[in-house]
Amino acid sequence: MATTPIYGWPYQSLTDAPNGADLGEDLALGIEATVATLAGLVTTLQSDVTALQNVPHLTRLDETTLGGTASSVTFGSIPATYRALQLSVICRGDDAAQFVDCRLRFNNDSSANYDSEQVTGAAAVAAAFEGLSETGINLGEMPGSTPIAGSVSARTVFIPFYAGTTFWKLATTSHNLSSQTSGGQAGQQHSKHWAGRWRSTAAISSVTILAGAGDFIAGSSFVLYGLP
Repeated sequence: MATTPIYGWPYQSLTDAPNGADLGEDLALGIEATVATLAGLVTTLQSDVTALQNVPHLTRLDETTLGGTASSVTFGSIPATYRALQLSVICRGDDAAQFVDCRLRFNNDSSANYDSEQVTGAAAVAAAFEGLSETGINLGEMPGSTPIAGSVSARTVFIPFYAGTTFWKLATTSHNLSSQTSGGQAGQQHSKHWAGRWRSTAAISSVTILAGAGDFIAGSSFVLYGLP
């Protein structure tokens, strides 16, 4: 004599039972759809990461913050694998003057084959200056020991195509100088732009930042970056 099976939990959840929905199959389909969605998200994230990796960005190559005084700072053994270099400098000097020049040399070359051009503004006055056949590119001034405490200069130096061997090497500098001898003194906040050249086609493998007189004081910081 044949018997009629009775369908119920858990059989109903695992088979195509005639008296109810197939909950097990629905669950499996739901899991499958979730996995597919997550896989799509992973693919999108991988694409986003690749895109971010391909965005040009600065790579810090070296950095120095002085713990004492120094007349110069050199970054050597610069790899030739970047398209440009960037220097970020914040500094002050100890020479007994209102402000002191900063200079830039390449490959330890102290010959008189550097030229510089400056455009500057202070208060409402604009001015320009040229320096030819000097022993380093002029990066603008920094406060000496005369300005009040806290006075400082900051500059960003851009050196494009430093590893090439066809053209002379160029550098451009954006420069901010504070040289007040009293608080709020007029005409002593300077905004400057410098353009310089090294009359050499040699690839740049080292850069040196020098104080024109005296030393850089402790706390002065120098960072070298490479740009892809």
